[in-house]
Amino acid sequence: MYEDLEVNNYVVKWSKWVPSKCSIFMWRSEMNKLPTLDALKRRNILIDSSTCSLCETADETVKHFIIGCEVANAVWSFVASRCKKYALQGIIIVASWSIWKARNEMIFRQKEVKIEEIIVNIRSFSFLSFKNRSKCKSISWTEWCSFSLM
Repeated sequence: MYEDLEVNNYVVKWSKWVPSKCSIFMWRSEMNKLPTLDALKRRNILIDSSTCSLCETADETVKHFIIGCEVANAVWSFVASRCKKYALQGIIIVASWSIWKARNEMIFRQKEVKIEEIIVNIRSFSFLSFKNRSKCKSISWTEWCSFSLM
């Protein structure tokens, strides 16, 4: 079910049913290679502020963005309370990518961040990915909702 990818001593567990773009996002975040506002500032790229775009309470670092941000914490709280163990790793990857996507929508399109919308996107995107990429191709939306409890 999982493949290990090791580059520069970074090992990331890949879930085969999760889209590559989500797994690559997690791999890059593990290596601290995401273009967060803090990273851009450290590279001497002119930006107005390095404050987190989603919560505006701390500098936007990879660590803050994935686990410290108020928006991320609300999403993780929801996921953790409703997801069964089998799907959890893949859903964590999809959720991390979805939070990043919401952040980018806010920065580049000035779209308001809504936690409920992020959760809906996680639920639907993980269902479609699981259904089309796993061995359980016959799973229905109803079964997924009861299985993941999201």
